[in-house]
Amino acid sequence: MPTALLITDSFEGTRAVRDILTDTGYVVIPAGNSEEAFDHCKHSKIDAVILDILFATAALGTDVLHRIRESCPGIPVLFLSGTRLERWTVADFSNLQKLLPGRVEVLLKPFTAAELRAAMASLLSESYSDETIRQVVASAAMMRQRIAEEAFRHLRLLDG
Repeated sequence: MPTALLITDSFEGTRAVRDILTDTGYVVIPAGNSEEAFDHCKHSKIDAVILDILFATAALGTDVLHRIRESCPGIPVLFLSGTRLERWTVADFSNLQKLLPGRVEVLLKPFTAAELRAAMASLLSESYSDETIRQVVASAAMMRQRIAEEAFRHLRLLDG
């Protein structure tokens, strides 16, 4: 059975994801904070990491993952996010780009059980390709650029 390390500070989110994946045949190890996650990664065989992009603390999901990858290089990761990629913080978006090439997926909330299962199956598949996530990131980068240009135009209009 594949083992997933689930890092989230939301009890409801942890429970729902854990229940869906457990019913699908995964072993799910929950971690309520980054230190707990690092400890599990060092001492357990983990096949994939699932984590929120935003935590109630100041921690960024991508920063947490970079630290985890120091102990578990190349581990597949599924980011859960209620925010579209083009609206991620500059730091998170930059960190996401640094994870490529690699086994990375992003699942936007709210998602269905079927979407979660499909994302995990894709991530752990022998035939996994990061082409889809690369296209999504490229598209989000273009959208971020358009948003920045539009904001700049508005500022110039206000100044002028």
